[in-house]
Amino acid sequence: LGNTCFMNSALQCLTHATPLTRHFLSNKYKHDLNLKNPLGTQGRLAHAYDTVVKDLWLKSHEAASPTALKRAIAMFAQR
Repeated sequence: LGNTCFMNSALQCLTHATPLTRHFLSNKYKHDLNLKNPLGTQGRLAHAYDTVVKDLWLKSHEAASPTALKRAIAMFAQR
């Protein structure tokens, strides 16, 4: 995952998809996780995305670092 400009664009699109963002901000996404799927991420990718969403929408800083999300994606989508 070397192209952070592409990741930035994707995050901007995803976080402005209002129903998806509301789903994460309300923590309702946790009810949709399948933590027992051996082929899945055990919720780690969703939790990392949740952190980014909350950093962007609930905190009062000008920038957010999606480092944990980038690591989670790289761990489960290896090149």
